[in-house]
Amino acid sequence: MAAEPPEPWRAVVDVSRAAATERAAHPDLVARLDAAGEPFRAAGTDVAGILDEVDRRAVIDVDAPLESSRPVVPQLKGAVRKAGAFVARHLAQQTSVLVSGLSAAIRQLDERVQRLEQDAHHSIIDSVPDVRPGVASVLADLEEQSGGTRRDVGSPTELATLPRGTAALVVGYRVIDVGPLSTRLDALDRMIAAAAPGGRVAVVSAAPDTWDDLVEPAVRDLGSPGPLHPGTWAHLLHARGGTDVQVHEGDGASVVAARW
Repeated sequence: MAAEPPEPWRAVVDVSRAAATERAAHPDLVARLDAAGEPFRAAGTDVAGILDEVDRRAVIDVDAPLESSRPVVPQLKGAVRKAGAFVARHLAQQTSVLVSGLSAAIRQLDERVQRLEQDAHHSIIDSVPDVRPGVASVLADLEEQSGGTRRDVGSPTELATLPRGTAALVVGYRVIDVGPLSTRLDALDRMIAAAAPGGRVAVVSAAPDTWDDLVEPAVRDLGSPGPLHPGTWAHLLHARGGTDVQVHEGDGASVVAARW
């Protein structure tokens, strides 16, 4: 009997991991490609996107408009603008330099913080225990009820390549137990986006009171503040539009599931 072909998403995960290895091996080429694509990237709502908008607005237009519905006012405005042109341009130039300098400093700090957070997150993710076996029966019941494709997501690569809107059941583990809160919420939002209409999202989290005994010191230190409580995940799922929110306690772990 011929072996079944791999699930397409798994093939994408494997290719993405291989690509990450190649990127790490050729940093100069990656930097050149990133620089070439920079003009075509839309401004985002994160710190980098906001700073891009600040830089765009740092150039101050000192030529005030002259339009007016009254006959003599444009000439008066023109005279005032001409008389104050030198001072206005001098102040605008200094202000633009100051804003640009502050923007550059904040951008460097933001990039440095993001690098540190990503490095710490990626360095410990493989050391985070997989607690799914402690709630295997609950997950099996959810999979049977869902009656469709189940996708288990436990790494940044799997999150980044997760197809949107196609899974009957999305199970998140590991990546939701460590890292900054913003990283965990981003993981949760990606999982929700991957669920098909009527599908479920299940968060499998280690029990907070067992965390210190469960993981190595490096994971405790770099993965701070550790797992969230089941009630917190239930609140987050409900706040994002989840219905039929269920909380299941297992052996050293919990499952919080909701339907979309």
